[in-house]
Amino acid sequence: MISAYPTENKVVKFFISKNFLAAFETVLTVATYLLSTTFMGIFGAMIGDVNNYFGMVYFIALLLLFTAYLIGLNPLKQADTFAPSIPFSLILAKIGCFFTGCCHGYEWKYGYYNMKTGLVEFPVQLLEATEALFIFIFLLCYKKKSKPGTLLPMFTILYSGLRFFSEFLRGEAEPMFWIIKPYHLFCIAGVILGVAEYWFITRYGNKLVEICENSFICNFVEKRLTARIKKKADAQKTVVHHHKRKKKNTKKTTHKK
Repeated sequence: MISAYPTENKVVKFFISKNFLAAFETVLTVATYLLSTTFMGIFGAMIGDVNNYFGMVYFIALLLLFTAYLIGLNPLKQADTFAPSIPFSLILAKIGCFFTGCCHGYEWKYGYYNMKTGLVEFPVQLLEATEALFIFIFLLCYKKKSKPGTLLPMFTILYSGLRFFSEFLRGEAEPMFWIIKPYHLFCIAGVILGVAEYWFITRYGNKLVEICENSFICNFVEKRLTARIKKKADAQKTVVHHHKRKKKNTKKTTHKK
């Protein structure tokens, strides 16, 4: 490990300290989340819906894995740290949708007046915000008993499953056949993806951690940094040794005089 090599350089000490690495991992998690919202836009643009949430559901696992491999982090820990933030952001997003009037429900005489459509509609946005709150609380409780890395697949399964049923109450899209809408297919794909991710992590999770923590890129950077730290430490030892030796010789000369 890099920290195994002694160094008096304060800058180097700071960058290899546990506090800095923990802070850097947190910053990386936030950056990954912000980048994942880009996938929402890309995927949404592909299907004609700019704010499609399934872009994050489908691609966030790959994005987390890539960033974990890039700098040698534990992908399972990253996924568990990241997962609860998705439903929490969804709560805020759906409340925003309610006040904006988008993602609205079907006409319902007991509902609320939507200024955007000019209709009285079922408040499906608040229902989905409640579903997201349930997922958020569930993930926090499930984290204590879950296997490492399984929070993200559980989110994917729960969100896709609950969205499948709430989609029947949404009024933007027309059914393709019978009562099945296009987003129902995304929900089914999401459940299948979540189950596949859960199976893969429980079976090959440890191997995945080993691959990421010993990635070629991470090892390349670590070896170069380690060599520099060791070289710097050896140079410092040489200077200190030379200084002590010089001081010792000076004392001997003074004593002889």
